[in-house]
Amino acid sequence: MIIENRKIFIAFLMSVVLCLPWARTGYTSEEIFTVVSPTHFARLNTFPVRLAVEFGPGARPATFMAMLNGVDITGKFIETENGMRALINPEDGLRIDVNKPVPQNENILRTSVQGLQPEQDVENETVFFVEVDSLMVVGPEGGKLQSPDGRLLLDIPPHTLPASTTIALTRVDGSGRRVHGSGQAELEAEEAEPAAEPQAVPEIEPAVSLEETATGEITVEPEPEEAEPAAELQAEAEIEPAVSVEETETAEISEVIYQLAPDNISLDRPFTMTMKYDPADLPPGVEEKDLFLVSGKEFPEKLKNVFIDESAQTVRAADMSFSWVILSYYMKIGKKAADIPP
Repeated sequence: MIIENRKIFIAFLMSVVLCLPWARTGYTSEEIFTVVSPTHFARLNTFPVRLAVEFGPGARPATFMAMLNGVDITGKFIETENGMRALINPEDGLRIDVNKPVPQNENILRTSVQGLQPEQDVENETVFFVEVDSLMVVGPEGGKLQSPDGRLLLDIPPHTLPASTTIALTRVDGSGRRVHGSGQAELEAEEAEPAAEPQAVPEIEPAVSLEETATGEITVEPEPEEAEPAAELQAEAEIEPAVSVEETETAEISEVIYQLAPDNISLDRPFTMTMKYDPADLPPGVEEKDLFLVSGKEFPEKLKNVFIDESAQTVRAADMSFSWVILSYYMKIGKKAADIPP
């Protein structure tokens, strides 16, 4: 009798366990689907923009829909292992702010999917912004695009692009965030003060090297402008022993990075990038001939066939893809030269 009662009790427990999933009233919205990219109120500085959603156990993926700024872009999405993704360009209705200190044109992404349970439909709204410094449409005939600060020039020859393509460039920092103040407002401020440029000339053309000058500022009191030649030689003799390998290794300059868009576009032939530099920004021991350009974000590579025009103070090189372009340099460490990573 006891054994039979135990069997009945076990059977009852099993029936309860089996019925629990059916007793569930529904799924939470997170268990149906979530928007992975972009994040809400994200501020991006390149395109195409990656859109990605993930489905949960309570979703019916076949019912997924997406609207960008009122335009149906569901057909742009492709299936992934656990969701959907798409790459969106300006031609798909992407709104872009050009050279503005504060973003104004918001992109509104509305996504929805039906749940397995009745009345379990989930809708999501994501707002994000795309900000660039310069933007233009370049066709097969080619064209040129310059940054608002006049520092970077892209020269795209004819037949480089198979069709009309929207391209952009943006000054960014090492983490990929847009550098504010690198646009037209800064350029106008420089043009309003024409006397500021000639002041830098006497500092760029001293008889001593950049390395000696930088060290002299640290270790030696400034000499009078009308010093005797013997006094100048004595000052140089005092400066040279103060230069150490350790000081040279720690010299740094601010990274000069531009983001080119569209990311990783395939080109039919190389295009040319010309970047201006300021000799006054070079650290001790670095000469103009040590400059070069690096291309790439995740796997940066030094560009070949670099041409340095010291009279124009520019570095020029060619590339076959759009990504980050970085001004870099060689730095002397003792008697050796080593690459400084971007």
